[in-house]
Amino acid sequence: MHRPLRIAAALSLPLLLAAATACTPKPPAEVDRVRIDNHLLEPADREFATQPFEDQIRAGVLRQRTIFDYQFAPGSASLTTLGSRDLGYLAEAMRLEGGTISVRRGQADDRLYAARLDSVRRSLALRGIGQDRVALTDGLAGGRGVESGEALIIREQVRRIPFEIPTGSVLSPTGGQSTVASEIGGN
Repeated sequence: MHRPLRIAAALSLPLLLAAATACTPKPPAEVDRVRIDNHLLEPADREFATQPFEDQIRAGVLRQRTIFDYQFAPGSASLTTLGSRDLGYLAEAMRLEGGTISVRRGQADDRLYAARLDSVRRSLALRGIGQDRVALTDGLAGGRGVESGEALIIREQVRRIPFEIPTGSVLSPTGGQSTVASEIGGN
């Protein structure tokens, strides 16, 4: 009975070796590799480097919901490039949820301020935002703000959130490792 098992094992060993070598992947041929020219990489690299900053700018503009007087050409109702970009961000938000945009008067007289409000309304209309979606005011940036008493309550609530310092090791950009505590000023 042991003999048939030995014969089966002896016959199956070459088959297993043949199957194992047949499953080994072949190295990719040179034609499978693509070389991308620098003139194509540079715009992509520039986009990857600037996009996080653009996202932060957009978040700040949306938080403030304000067009300031410096975002208009001096003495004019025409938006600057900066003002037009920021109003574009606000228009995206207004399309989704509507709300209020503060257009700060600054040093503008009544006539110039009214022209600036009209300019903002026209610009929003060109972006598909109707007047029924947006209220324009000369309020504070970011809305009404927080009263001092509310600020103290919020501050106390934030203090109650436990803060833990992470432990372990981190890789140094110059090579090697260090402990997390030494990276944040600890031991």
